[in-house]
Amino acid sequence: MPYFYHADIRVDGLLWYHTRALPSTQFYISQPYPVIHNYGLTLALAGFIVDPDMGYASLFNLTRYKRPLELYYRYGVYAYPPLVVKALLGEVLMAAMNEGIATLRGRSRLAYPLFTKNTILMPGSQLRTLIIVSEDRAEDVGLPRKLVVRIGAKRGGVLRLRLQRVEPEFVENAVVSHPFNLLDSVRVDEYTVILPHPAGDIGVFGRASEALEYEIRVGRTRRVKVTVPVLEGM
Repeated sequence: MPYFYHADIRVDGLLWYHTRALPSTQFYISQPYPVIHNYGLTLALAGFIVDPDMGYASLFNLTRYKRPLELYYRYGVYAYPPLVVKALLGEVLMAAMNEGIATLRGRSRLAYPLFTKNTILMPGSQLRTLIIVSEDRAEDVGLPRKLVVRIGAKRGGVLRLRLQRVEPEFVENAVVSHPFNLLDSVRVDEYTVILPHPAGDIGVFGRASEALEYEIRVGRTRRVKVTVPVLEGM
């Protein structure tokens, strides 16, 4: 039986990990998603910044990814996609290298902007997620109650985690309340994709055929129920 940990996460660096670019009349505006993909965090908990099999460099501009579930069966640790619960945002204006200028000549002229305004999660931002540790790894190494990890090779993603052991209940036909990776999970109906990614699209909402459910305390008196789909094959 695996071990389950609820993780409260605090951003200690400037978190650029997974943003989306939106064009405007003056800048490309890069904004963070309200959820972080679990690929990088699962690797970080296993002790890696990048996949040791794939490396950082892409082949022919094509980066290859493993499913986070594959990493779990290999390294014995898995993190569900962290949900941003407190966002402290900052902005950085940078040159949009490799964008160049495109001009449409004629009666009108269209020029693409040369700068990107990056909106990033600043230190003090908070996230939360569920972490699963296999029984073999828990007995061999386990996880400390507090640890610091870095996600991404160049995104400054320094995260400080505080872990709490939980014992979720297995429930059927449950409404999902936490983001999940579609490739890793059992069947979920009526979900919404919030973050497309080659290592598995991240979905929210929906109804899972099988789920894990537990409660956490938020503040002094409020309790929140967390429901996530069961991992495929668990």
